[in-house]
Amino acid sequence: MANNSEQENGNGPDDNQVIELIEIIENEAAKLVTEKMEYMRRCKPIHEAIAEIIDEAVATRGFNRKAVKIKLKQRAYARKANDLEMEIDIEVAAALKHYAEALGDFGDLPLGQAAKDGFERDVKKGHPLDGMAAR
Repeated sequence: MANNSEQENGNGPDDNQVIELIEIIENEAAKLVTEKMEYMRRCKPIHEAIAEIIDEAVATRGFNRKAVKIKLKQRAYARKANDLEMEIDIEVAAALKHYAEALGDFGDLPLGQAAKDGFERDVKKGHPLDGMAAR
């Protein structure tokens, strides 16, 4: 293995330290995979129960399966967006404004203008997410 300039100067890790670090991280990653598999095993009956509830609603009450799933996703996204809104403080709001300005001309494009107009319309109605829930 070729030595890099940091190792030659004594400032960086040697080859054994690199190998040791990578092996430790890989062992932890393997534990993570095991935990994820266990989590998925525990979730499977819950996912199956949800699927059965939807199947029954479609079969016996005339619900549209795709519409139910889309509505569930919309509500989950709205909750996530609301949670994000609650995390915004003055410092974060200033950073978000700066990022939007740095991204430039998107707001001047038709799609960007439509997004801004829709947001302003929703703000006038109340909380910005109120308009999202109705869509």
